[in-house]
Amino acid sequence: MPAHFAEIDAARVVLVRQFETDAASAWSAEQSHEASRLAAARAGVTDESEFLARRARVVLERAPELDSLARRLLRWVRGASLPARLLPLIAFLVGALGDSLASGGRINIIALPLLGILAWNCTVYLVLGYRWVRLRAVPPAATASRWKLDGLRRLGAMLNRRRAAQGRAPDWVATVAPRFLAEWNDVAGSLSGRRIAALFHVSAALLAAGALVALYWRGLGFEYRAGWESTFLDPSAVHRLVRMVFGLASQIANLPLPSIEQLARLRFPDSSGENAASWIHLHALTLGLLVILPRIGLAIVSMLSATRLARAIPLALDAPYYRSLLRDARGGAAEILLMPYGLRLDAQRREAIDALVRAAAGGNARVRFGRVTAMGEEDQAADALPEGGDEALVIAIFGAGATPEKEHHARFLEALREARPMAMAVSAIVDEAGFVERFGDQPARVESRRSAWQRLLRDAGLTPAVFLAKVDAASATAVEGDSAKRGSGQAGIDALAELIGAVKPVNRASSSPGPGGSPCDAVDHGASS
Repeated sequence: MPAHFAEIDAARVVLVRQFETDAASAWSAEQSHEASRLAAARAGVTDESEFLARRARVVLERAPELDSLARRLLRWVRGASLPARLLPLIAFLVGALGDSLASGGRINIIALPLLGILAWNCTVYLVLGYRWVRLRAVPPAATASRWKLDGLRRLGAMLNRRRAAQGRAPDWVATVAPRFLAEWNDVAGSLSGRRIAALFHVSAALLAAGALVALYWRGLGFEYRAGWESTFLDPSAVHRLVRMVFGLASQIANLPLPSIEQLARLRFPDSSGENAASWIHLHALTLGLLVILPRIGLAIVSMLSATRLARAIPLALDAPYYRSLLRDARGGAAEILLMPYGLRLDAQRREAIDALVRAAAGGNARVRFGRVTAMGEEDQAADALPEGGDEALVIAIFGAGATPEKEHHARFLEALREARPMAMAVSAIVDEAGFVERFGDQPARVESRRSAWQRLLRDAGLTPAVFLAKVDAASATAVEGDSAKRGSGQAGIDALAELIGAVKPVNRASSSPGPGGSPCDAVDHGASS
């Protein structure tokens, strides 16, 4: 069951999710944990939606640039942007000016613009009716919603690039804003569709009203002459058309319609027509009944529906990001699954790796091993997975003795992703123990093999991977990129902790290395345990 949020809270939660996922340089894991702690202290974690909404507000309070972005984006998605406010006014002016430019002092009772407005609106009603009957599950303005949000993404990317170039916005804004809009379209597309439908209905009503206001206004100082002309219609056909279009207005206003003979005498250019006052009244009443009132009614229905939807936006909290946040706030243990591939680990080695992973996770993790998947059986990787499937992190364990191959090792990683789609991340440990023991006197060969593994893992788009030789935290070498930095054994645990940090809901942009590091960091543990 999804949790439900008020619209502004849902938008903030979604935006903060994109920010914490993609703005690694602007928001640290410590800041994320502090935001969770403060939100839990204020709202508790029993009500998940209240906790996440409170936490989003805490993040915005502590990230001013994100808060500024949130205010701009919320104006767009709630229809309060300047273009949305101007559209009804523009429609009214188009209706008014269009009639002034086209009439020329004469009203052709069977031509544009007034009958064109009527025909267009009747066509819209037919389309909406068809969609309501045949496609009830599709909001009437779903396509318009996609158009709007696609345009917002393009406009947002352009404006944010300009702002970044001028030093007025950080680089992450250009990534976070479009991704927020894309996710928001999935989360609240129906809400956006109904608001856009209401906006278009109001604009259509004002377009018709503008044309009528122009007619009446100009009629005060100029005399309009009403008549008709046509290449294909004779007076009899025009009479049928006039009765069909203006019959209802004629009965309501008690304005009689002309006979066929009278219409024949009103044909331009042989006739100068007649005073257009009665025809203006008929046009006004017809457009009021068939355009203005129905459009306003549809706008009210759309806005009422939007108001109802805005009170309860559903968010699926089974996504890895939300599960990790809630687990972290409750002090729960993250579950880490280790999956050996083509590598038999004896009991001592498994115990040592298990202990190292637990130490790197700070003790707040449950670690378990899956069955070994034989090389060539990567498509059956799901069969080797244990029951459950609630792991925050899945780590493949490869042996450095094998030459890394995309068809096998990369495919195994892909199979793990497919089998555990709800995991926060899939990463890898490369066990170098046997390879280093055998070729330790050939450092160039060891480095060449390590580089080959780094390339494969980087191409697979992993979070930082770890290379293990002999598991012992007493003496370690941390390798970042091409340089080796010797230090205490804590360096090895720290690098593994960086890998395990993928279970946290922040900084998961695997293709973006952190400051001073490469996408694949390596840890080589020295003395044997």
